[in-house]
Amino acid sequence: REDLSRRDFTVNAVCYSPGTGYYDPFGGMADIKRRLLRTVGDPNERFCEDALRILRVLRFAAVLGFEIESETASAAVSLRGLLCSISAERIMAELKKLLAGRFAPEVLNAYFVILAAALPPLAEYAETAMDFSPLRGCPKQSDAVRLSVFLLCAAKSAQKAAALAEPVMRFLKSDNRLRKEVCLLTEMFSVPVPADKTDLKHLL
Repeated sequence: REDLSRRDFTVNAVCYSPGTGYYDPFGGMADIKRRLLRTVGDPNERFCEDALRILRVLRFAAVLGFEIESETASAAVSLRGLLCSISAERIMAELKKLLAGRFAPEVLNAYFVILAAALPPLAEYAETAMDFSPLRGCPKQSDAVRLSVFLLCAAKSAQKAAALAEPVMRFLKSDNRLRKEVCLLTEMFSVPVPADKTDLKHLL
């Protein structure tokens, strides 16, 4: 029980042994059935222990389609400033997984203010209404495409997305190849798709 009490969310605080079966002191199995993400105990304490959990709850919601319990969601929003203490590499790892989630558009539409706190170059866009539905059409195998479309949706403008790409990718300490791909793709958002097949091949 002491070990499980230090876990992040109830769905991750269930254990099993052949002799006694499941041990679930915090209601994790019921939350799984309800498709609910809830911290173990006080969400403020859990998020203050490790601020990365704020991004993890968004990632779990994006991948699993679970709802974030109201107190957990409120704490994640109010404590989002703690994300400035998290390394860029850890933020990038969570962001990639979040954007690959089937339910990423819904999560980002609802909680973009948290992502903006984790990514200072996006701070000026935090209070505007968002529509991340274009992420649904992105190939799962391409981080570059998803990151590019994420920036396009956040900035709501191809030109602004292109301007954001370099500072965001440098902030995230991206490797050079991914940074260049994202910068190129965001620049290409402003280029009209040729109707002629030969011209399209030249563009590709």
